[in-house]
Order: sequence, then C-alpha cells, then structure tokens
Amino acid sequence: MTALGYPALRRLAPALVDPGWLSGLVRYVLEPAILLVVLFSCYRLLHFAMRLRLIERITVLTSLTHLACWRRYRPPKPPRPSH
Repeated sequence: MTALGYPALRRLAPALVDPGWLSGLVRYVLEPAILLVVLFSCYRLLHFAMRLRLIERITVLTSLTHLACWRRYRPPKPPRPSH
C-alpha cells in the first residue's frame, strides 16, 4: 500500500528539503493521513483474512489478551475482622 503512495510523494521531495509551508503540510498532514489509510487497509485485510482458519489461529495465538494482565481488574477483598 505504501508503495503506491510514495511514488506520488517523490515529486514533492525537493520541496521537503526547503523549510516552508509545503514541507510542513506534508509532514504534519499528509504523512498521518497516509498512515491512517494504510493502517485502515491492513486492518480490513486482516479481518478479511481471518476467514481462513490458519490466519485466525495465528492471530489468536499471538494475541496478548491471553495474559493475566488483560483480565478485568478486581480489587483485593478487604480483610475480615477478627473476633
């Protein structure tokens, strides 16, 4: 996905070297926008690929949600009063 976006940005490369509004625009607006598009596309691709059992198993096995720290927090019970 990023290979499709970066050739279009090569035309802007000389403008990125000069400090100015165009380099700021590319750095602070276009790069995050491209990142969000790539992230969204990869997320959709993963959900589509999880229809395959192998991909689904790999995703479940590499998920960190099996760790105890991801469970619901339950505060410790208060001590019982002694008689």
